[in-house]
Amino acid sequence: MGASRRGASGSVSLVLITGISGFLGRWVVPRLVARGWRVAGLSRRPIVNPAMQHYAGDFTDVNFMRSVLSEVRPDVLLHFAGVIPGGPGGDMGPYEVNVLGTVRLFQSVVDLHLDPLVLVTSSSAVYGRPSELPVREDHPFKPLTAYASSKAAQELIAIQYYEAHRLRTIRVRTFNMVGPGQPATLVTSEMAEQVARAEASDGGSLRLGNLEARRDFTDVRDIAAAVEALIDFGEAGQVYNVCSGLSRSVKECADIILGLARVPVSLVTEEARIRASEIPDQVGSAERLRVASGWRPTYALEESLADLLDEWRQWVQRGA
Repeated sequence: MGASRRGASGSVSLVLITGISGFLGRWVVPRLVARGWRVAGLSRRPIVNPAMQHYAGDFTDVNFMRSVLSEVRPDVLLHFAGVIPGGPGGDMGPYEVNVLGTVRLFQSVVDLHLDPLVLVTSSSAVYGRPSELPVREDHPFKPLTAYASSKAAQELIAIQYYEAHRLRTIRVRTFNMVGPGQPATLVTSEMAEQVARAEASDGGSLRLGNLEARRDFTDVRDIAAAVEALIDFGEAGQVYNVCSGLSRSVKECADIILGLARVPVSLVTEEARIRASEIPDQVGSAERLRVASGWRPTYALEESLADLLDEWRQWVQRGA
């Protein structure tokens, strides 16, 4: 395990987070604040949090981003902002935001002569249909979607800026994140939403596509802990899988959530929901991260799904 960047004196660092209001940002911020680090963040919509400084705007806007960087001058830059699967912009959205936006961000850092440690969140989607399991970081890119290829391109940009400009980038390949705050477009959150709405209607159905697809689900709170560990122990220029190392099927997830339902909910498979580019199984190895930092996941899938369902129940009760 390497030496922590925090230092023996426990000196305070300043961390800037793009996409701070997103799924991962919500869980990373409290961890950094608890260490006495100053946190600044930006997102499209204004948010109020006395524990941090917030900037409302679009990170792909060069003038806005340079203004924020010039003012904050971060020691650490966590680049979480981007378009997720099912997000806006169709097939072009991921390229315009995840790729071109990242180029503009990194070039702004270089032009301003800043030297932050930069963590870029990538995705296991870059692996596509794996040639072998578990998937390790040296597996070639085999993207199947616009989102996946945009994340592969984003990683190449991170490599380019590390090699050409010595920008200290670390690529964080997260597998399927799950837990409270998960966007409704992702499968486990879609399950929880459907069940929460069925409960509000005294019954209903859970409609899904391919039940046999298997994924490596990792709790977002464990991934937040991995981000903190990589700030301390990650090696610039390197890439790290963040995953549980366990393969669980969509059917298993559905059974867990249906088992938590407070009313009868039937499971229905719809052919229209099955994607042609479906990946049968994808499970990763986080050995590199474990050796570097000691990180291990702590949340069981059952706990992640229970917390996600409880949050959806609250949203449904509030009329969301």
